[in-house]
Amino acid sequence: MIDLVNVRKSFGDLEVLKDINIHINDGEIYGIIGQSGAGKSTLLRCINGLESYDSGSIIVDDKPVTRNKKELRELRKDMGMIFQNFNLLSRLDVYENVALPMKFWGIDPKTPESKAKIENLLNLVGLKDKMHARPSELSGGQMQRVAIARALINDPKVLLCDEATSALDPRITKEILALLQKVHDELGITIVVVTHQMEVVKQLCERVAFLKHGVVLAEGKPEELFVHPSDDIKKFLG
Repeated sequence: MIDLVNVRKSFGDLEVLKDINIHINDGEIYGIIGQSGAGKSTLLRCINGLESYDSGSIIVDDKPVTRNKKELRELRKDMGMIFQNFNLLSRLDVYENVALPMKFWGIDPKTPESKAKIENLLNLVGLKDKMHARPSELSGGQMQRVAIARALINDPKVLLCDEATSALDPRITKEILALLQKVHDELGITIVVVTHQMEVVKQLCERVAFLKHGVVLAEGKPEELFVHPSDDIKKFLG
């Protein structure tokens, strides 16, 4: 589903990704973990083309992630993304925020089909009763639920999550992780999670890559990596 082969990326003289090789299976929940500065978010942004990479290759669903704007635009249609800070527009209500990607792709969000789709997604994330609320009226967990619905509105094959629970308290984090599991189970979507939170890995991820200074030091199932952790992972676990 997603193949990264010998991927390298630098910002000036600083090499932030060093020969990254990762294969993510179709329908898998895959975690990319490591401390701040490990290169996790940069790697995620390279997957959806928000950042270019210097060498190597990234293939998503048999399509290369290139610098060609037209090809990249089509590829991004199959990828949804959620962020740590929700990125909702305060002037729009919940329904309008979820509908935004539809407008971007020239789809009328006011047709019966679009309305039904938006309402179904809001029901999936547990916010149908908040359809016309503004972001200022929502809790952090509710705002992230809106962001998840928005990321799913165009039926993506991949959902990318960049520290999606870092701004939330532990109880809400568990609720959002349970929601992501539900999304995965009901929609069969591939989910890639960037995080530094162990609870995310333990509750959600099927396989994990551990990054340090732009290098994949270990990869495998969480129970394999953390039952007998390496010295680097022990330091990460604190």
